[in-house]
Amino acid sequence: MSLSKQEFTNAGKSMLGRAQAGEVLTITKIVVGSGSVTQASDLWPLTSLVNHQMDVAVSAKQDYGDGTMLVEGSFLSSDAPAVFQLREVGVMAHIGAEADRLYSVANVLTDPPDTVDPGSPSLQAFKIKLVIDRIPEASLIIQIGPSENVIGQNLATAAIGPGVYKDAAGNVLSFKRLNAGAGIELIEDAGATYITIAQKRLKQNVDLYVPQTYPGISDPNVLFPTIQAAHDYLLSFVIPSDKIATIHVYSGTFNNSPPGAGLSAINFNHPNSKQIRLWGQPRIDKNIQSIGNVLAASKDVTLDNVSSLAVGQRVYLAACGGTYQGGCRITAIVGNKVTCTLEKRDTQANYTTVVGAAGRLCFLPTIVRFTNGTGPGGNPAAGEMLLSCPFGIGEIKNICFAGGQYTLNIMNDGNLINVAVLNVGTGDFKSARGVNVVGGTLGLGQECCITQCDFGITGTGLAYAFDQTYINACGNAINPSGAGFAIGSILNGMAASGTICYILHNQTGVYAAIGGSFRGGSWLAWQNDVCLHASSLGVAILDFDQNSLNMNGLDLQASEMGFIQYGKLGGGEPTADPPANANTGVNNNRHNAYIYTH
Repeated sequence: MSLSKQEFTNAGKSMLGRAQAGEVLTITKIVVGSGSVTQASDLWPLTSLVNHQMDVAVSAKQDYGDGTMLVEGSFLSSDAPAVFQLREVGVMAHIGAEADRLYSVANVLTDPPDTVDPGSPSLQAFKIKLVIDRIPEASLIIQIGPSENVIGQNLATAAIGPGVYKDAAGNVLSFKRLNAGAGIELIEDAGATYITIAQKRLKQNVDLYVPQTYPGISDPNVLFPTIQAAHDYLLSFVIPSDKIATIHVYSGTFNNSPPGAGLSAINFNHPNSKQIRLWGQPRIDKNIQSIGNVLAASKDVTLDNVSSLAVGQRVYLAACGGTYQGGCRITAIVGNKVTCTLEKRDTQANYTTVVGAAGRLCFLPTIVRFTNGTGPGGNPAAGEMLLSCPFGIGEIKNICFAGGQYTLNIMNDGNLINVAVLNVGTGDFKSARGVNVVGGTLGLGQECCITQCDFGITGTGLAYAFDQTYINACGNAINPSGAGFAIGSILNGMAASGTICYILHNQTGVYAAIGGSFRGGSWLAWQNDVCLHASSLGVAILDFDQNSLNMNGLDLQASEMGFIQYGKLGGGEPTADPPANANTGVNNNRHNAYIYTH
């Protein structure tokens, strides 16, 4: 291809002469085209290419000071707008602020041209060198040759992963940008000599706040509209074992809907969730003066004051004795007397004993609620949980939860401190499982209450309720796993008066089935249709501190090789089926089940 002879255009000579007279000559770009001419003199009057195809950026301009200037540019055939015959190459320039004109140009004339094809799989880069003699009488010489390519490559095989090098256009190398993904940070040193790729880690304990109007917090970087948003912010970080992230949730009701069928309304799927705490506002207690006027579905509770209470509020009664304890809802307030629902699933006669000044009416100002499931009527469909923690949770504290097929689904360890699951509000969906323990160990501390669930506490992991726990109005209050559940004070030195579990108004208090293992320490189980049932190799041991079984339809029941050991500890003989300490035999209707009392 004969593009080695550049011709000055008339405009180019004029510009060069003016430059020698002191005006500024600016070389701007290289242009290529497909126009045909038959002789060199046809090029002199041109101010632009005969048939312009594309511009080529000038990648280097160097003035050697001896009347010679080097201008370089390059392009890939893939950059061309269409297939064309490369017949002409020129240089554009201007004087001062004037418009660009063709400064010099070369044409193949009668020689065969190259074809530039953007679709060709073999992409060739061109580098054009222009050596410009500033003496007008001299010929302007251009040397055109193949690109002096700088070749780059990514080492190793494609199976190793992506490489940083992209491609080369002439001697211009292209590299991919580095983009920090989730949990990754890129740090360029001050001297810009290296880039560190590292896990993005929390370097100190952090406190996040929900909602964005959280009182007293002005830093927008730690304010979030929802619990999920606060959690998702933490997904960008690895949380080391010596650091804690606490999500503080203010007072109020926070409604949460599942983002799709079968999904959790709130999903704590951070791999380091055991380093996360979810905290609501502190519990508020009102002292009970008396409980009376008990009807089939309500009870009147007189308090020392009713400030901050409201009709429809989810509350629970604690430490007041009898079967009034556990979760309920306020339906009326007259003076200092509040009428509360009497939540129950048992079929036993009403307990109507008047209670004097004792105990507390309690509520948690922070409420997290399930709404708008994908099941019929907005009910939760299968798998739609209110809060799921597949990697565990460091601590949930001072929060009342309501609704969801499973309200709390805790996997791989966690702790509940002053937590309530109260499905008693108007429009609340009754949970299939209130607290579901999947592997690991879950501890229930201080004061927890679970109300109106098909299963109160259940799952495949190990649960401990060593402080005060109230479970009322459930189908089965506790379904222990093979790993075992333990409630109340089961160890020497634990105070029975302060460590007790209350199981009230349930269809079945404890159902140890299919190898489920249960240890009961100090507990009170009143007005359940069946207090404790062991079945299918289920085992229940009640031999510690104090047991109080009262007004149950049946205290102890065993079937299908179930076993119950019950220490009366000075109390009366419990009602039992089969009869306690009786050899029932393999072939009777209880299939070798056994109840041992002593």
